[in-house]
Amino acid sequence: MNKILQQVQKAIEILAYLVALWSLMVLFLEPVISYYANFVKVENFTAWANLLLLALAIINRLLLKEGKGISGAIIFDIIMLVVGLFILVYTAKFVIFLLLIRQTYYFLQFILFRFSE
Repeated sequence: MNKILQQVQKAIEILAYLVALWSLMVLFLEPVISYYANFVKVENFTAWANLLLLALAIINRLLLKEGKGISGAIIFDIIMLVVGLFILVYTAKFVIFLLLIRQTYYFLQFILFRFSE
């Protein structure tokens, strides 16, 4: 069961990186996107996709957790999810930006640990 959950976690991470790349494009290419599509819908879809992936990552990490207690990373992600849901009431752009910062942090952390090995 753990092996399946680990594979699911890797798939979620890869998908999260792709959504982060899309989020970056949504934030910086608004004039281009709004020429071809309804930008508000694209922005809302992107925000909800980010929140969904974050929720899936949290659930998967909780299922993979073997020891007692919740790690600081899971607590941080839960806080980001709750804050993202509250901010979504105001505007999706801030949610995208907030979760893009989170994803960039994890990406840089991943790269730094890979190069240090």
